[in-house]
Amino acid sequence: YSPYSSPPESIVETGTVPTAPPSGRPTGVTVLAILSIVFGITGLFGLAISAAMMLAAGASFGPNPIIDKMAESTAYQVFYYVTLFIGFVFTILLFIGGIALWKMSKLGRHLLVSYAVYAVIAAIVINTVNVLFVFLPAIQEPDNSTQVAVQVMSIVGSVVGGLVGLIFPIAILVYFSRPAVKDAVANWGSEIDPVTSETSNA
Repeated sequence: YSPYSSPPESIVETGTVPTAPPSGRPTGVTVLAILSIVFGITGLFGLAISAAMMLAAGASFGPNPIIDKMAESTAYQVFYYVTLFIGFVFTILLFIGGIALWKMSKLGRHLLVSYAVYAVIAAIVINTVNVLFVFLPAIQEPDNSTQVAVQVMSIVGSVVGGLVGLIFPIAILVYFSRPAVKDAVANWGSEIDPVTSETSNA
């Protein structure tokens, strides 16, 4: 029996009293909840390490076009740290949303969809800015062949990483856009009164 199958339409058709939706957690919800919690934790660690590296820009981490751009452009520094802060906020929402989704709370769906929309927009904006204003200008004025290779690898890594990073948020949007899932989530935290046959909030 699918937890997202449609309930009987009426008592007359089935001869039985309507029952509450099944309480078991669907597999899709379980998977997204676990991944959201895991990605939320690893994402926060990753952002913290990235921030630490940028704050220690004077240290030697090898050729890094982003650090070079931050050193010469205040505007890019502001852009980077603003997007970093927003990333922290939405990654925390991802983690909280995963916990809420595990508990089959409607808040979980709202938080994960909000995170997914942000993640798609952020990936497009950040990768576009980095490619157009950081990597391409650096390639146009190379010091040597080694620097060219580093810039090319940075561009490829940025684009590929951005595309891979879109898989999870797109999966969230696709899953929660399914009509059956929407109907099921709408019933979370509700029960059907067997006397009045009306849905009331638990």
